[in-house]
Amino acid sequence: MKKLKTLKYRLTAILFLNLVFSLNILAVKFYSINSLYGISMRETNSVCKDDNGFVWASSKTGVLRLSKYNYHIYRLPYKSSDFYKVKLIYKNFNLFAYTNNGQVFYYNQVFDKFELILNLNRIMLDMIIDDNGMCWISTSLGLFKFQSGKLSPAFEFSSNTFAINWYDSKNIIVAKQDGIWLFNIISLEKKQI
Repeated sequence: MKKLKTLKYRLTAILFLNLVFSLNILAVKFYSINSLYGISMRETNSVCKDDNGFVWASSKTGVLRLSKYNYHIYRLPYKSSDFYKVKLIYKNFNLFAYTNNGQVFYYNQVFDKFELILNLNRIMLDMIIDDNGMCWISTSLGLFKFQSGKLSPAFEFSSNTFAINWYDSKNIIVAKQDGIWLFNIISLEKKQI
């Protein structure tokens, strides 16, 4: 009796899902911002959404801010144009854009523009921001921290740092040529995993 009741519920669920998908109730529609707004934004590198509801998209030509009914394209004040990628990161009400050649830009909401705050002039691979606003930057020279206009090495590696990402709120996973490391941002200790 229990198997018959379970079978009845499964059949009902299958029929309901079949009905939902056949009616396209859950269909997601995608629109091209290029055709909606009459702009030309190609090769988007990253997208994020801020706490005000704006959607931000980055490409080599600049940063696009979208709202429901309008858009704005920000040109970044590059010091060097020898890069191929611009990425965005939004955390703690702060928006940053950074290039693979080490230029970091901060979006100033008061002046409604991006400002260059750091130019490493090195290969920059990744950037993450902790809850205290400290920027952790992965470069070809190692892992650096940046806060209040000061750049300092977190520690140097014997090989290139390829990527960083959060393991938890106190530890960063660091992928390098010679392995994967766990780095504690409070004690600044590292261990290979």
